[in-house]
Amino acid sequence: VGAFMAHVGKGIEMVKEHERALLVFSGSKTRLEAGAHSEAVGYWTAADRMGWLTNSVFRRVVTEEYARDSLENILFSIARFHEVTGNYPDRITVVGFEFKRERFVDVHRRALRYPRIRFNYVGINPPGDAARLVAAEKKNAYEPFSRDLYACEGTLAEKRRERNPFMLAHGYHRSCPEISALFDYCPNPLSSVLDGDLPWLN
Repeated sequence: VGAFMAHVGKGIEMVKEHERALLVFSGSKTRLEAGAHSEAVGYWTAADRMGWLTNSVFRRVVTEEYARDSLENILFSIARFHEVTGNYPDRITVVGFEFKRERFVDVHRRALRYPRIRFNYVGINPPGDAARLVAAEKKNAYEPFSRDLYACEGTLAEKRRERNPFMLAHGYHRSCPEISALFDYCPNPLSSVLDGDLPWLN
């Protein structure tokens, strides 16, 4: 809990520092036992209870409630940014666990073809055995996503199905047609990157 609150607090701190920034809390209703409470709303509620959603940032902190894994956290947050602002972000900063840095920076960013120079990652680890966390991350996430960039098959696809107990479906194809190809892309081979134009490449 402490590490997650540190993530929330860091996000609020950064949106306060940059008046044109938008903070997106991302995460779907991934657990049946949690009912109607999405991960994103959980983060937003935590920030609100801490008194962090002051007038200066209240309208620049939003939720994205459909992402089921880390790739979708980024992609769907980009889509949500577009829904709110009418534009696509010209810079992205992800706040997450330090041991997940390489997955986001090297794998997910490459899958979305987002320019490295405009993609930042702020890592805050939980207390504990960092080496054990890194080893588990490499085995269970970094390597599977490296082989299957868009989570099309096997354990990654199964995790997405399991993390959607309420059978929710996003509407980003309609609201973000410029990037609609990314939402269902399943290449052959699975490690191939989507070709073609994307808004952040212009």
